[in-house]
Amino acid sequence: MTSRNWTFTYNLNGNRATANWNGTVHGYAYDPFDNLIVVSGPTSYQAVYDAFGRRTWYGTPDDELTFIYDGDTLLEEADLDGYRAVYIWGLLGPIARIDLRSPAGTRSGLWVGASDRGVPH
Repeated sequence: MTSRNWTFTYNLNGNRATANWNGTVHGYAYDPFDNLIVVSGPTSYQAVYDAFGRRTWYGTPDDELTFIYDGDTLLEEADLDGYRAVYIWGLLGPIARIDLRSPAGTRSGLWVGASDRGVPH
């Protein structure tokens, strides 16, 4: 599949296997449950999921985040530099994310939606 200068390939499960942008290739790897666990290439990414399929950690060369849940509900994400995001939930899913940063007093709000798995984005 081609989109502008990108060319994509997909594995047998329909997950993206490679993305090629003008000769720069990114590879993608998935766990047995089709969760994205590694992106290789100029942009790298790794993720860890728990037994319930919830992403509990991800890391890039510049950052890493830990995710905290109550059951299937994502409550918070945090990094090692003092960043925290707290999610506000309504009856039908996530409705807002409050970003909290160190030093105290710096915060912003962001409206969010949910993916087909109910994960805020």
